[in-house]
Amino acid sequence: MNATSKEKLKAWLKRPRASFGIIAGVVSFVVLVSIAGWFDGAVELLTAKPWILLGFVAISLCVGAIVQHRYTLLVGKAIFSPGSTGWRHKVDRISTYAKESNLVLCFLIAIGVGYPTTLYYAARSIRTIVAACETNLNDQLAFLGEDGRSVSISSPICLCLSEVFLERNGVLRLALFNTSVFEVSDFQGITEEDEQQCLNRVISGGQSAAPQRSSSQ
Repeated sequence: MNATSKEKLKAWLKRPRASFGIIAGVVSFVVLVSIAGWFDGAVELLTAKPWILLGFVAISLCVGAIVQHRYTLLVGKAIFSPGSTGWRHKVDRISTYAKESNLVLCFLIAIGVGYPTTLYYAARSIRTIVAACETNLNDQLAFLGEDGRSVSISSPICLCLSEVFLERNGVLRLALFNTSVFEVSDFQGITEEDEQQCLNRVISGGQSAAPQRSSSQ
């Protein structure tokens, strides 16, 4: 074995590790789920028949394995192709692409972990806000002698106000609600006009539901 062959063998053993296969698998799964989401009742179908989702996973794994295998063949061809010239330059270029693919994978992992985590803390903040709103509103209605209506009115009104608060401040800021990052004064609060609009919405919804119940009787 001459010096060139030894150098090529060393380059093969230290070939750049890439994440093209994992990225291709993730992209394939997202595309398949997105296409399925275009059809009506897709969520119910996937819930009732989980084997469809498992099929998407299997297809994505196959796509990722094929892409990773093609990448390995590309590296081997660049190094061991007979009569190839400038193979070192090709390997360096492939190594650059491999490093970039690893960075993309890290970015995807950050999104995959950060997005659901943000949604979780935002949902927890919404629950906290709604619970505090219901307690405050129930106390006010009890003071006015409206105990019977407090349960049926407070929940939809507070849910409406929480939606307004979410639209006004965003998911990310809401995930950081009641933390040391933001003060309460940093958030855009609810105005009296917002409260009146939510109250009108709940009242109009209750009035429209009452005739339906009476007609059914």
